[in-house]
Amino acid sequence: MVNSKDVVLPTVGIESWVEIHNSPSETQALMERLTRLQGVDILTAAAPGQTNRFWS
Repeated sequence: MVNSKDVVLPTVGIESWVEIHNSPSETQALMERLTRLQGVDILTAAAPGQTNRFWS
């Protein structure tokens, strides 16, 4: 990733899910956008500054 708005979208296995790797500074904005998408059932992200805690 070069720019803070760059993301990596690896798809894994045969299930319908996507793992997104992005700049931590963009997590909040990305979460807000993704929660508005049709078909999004579960969304989690690492809490800023708390590597062992997640938002969902």
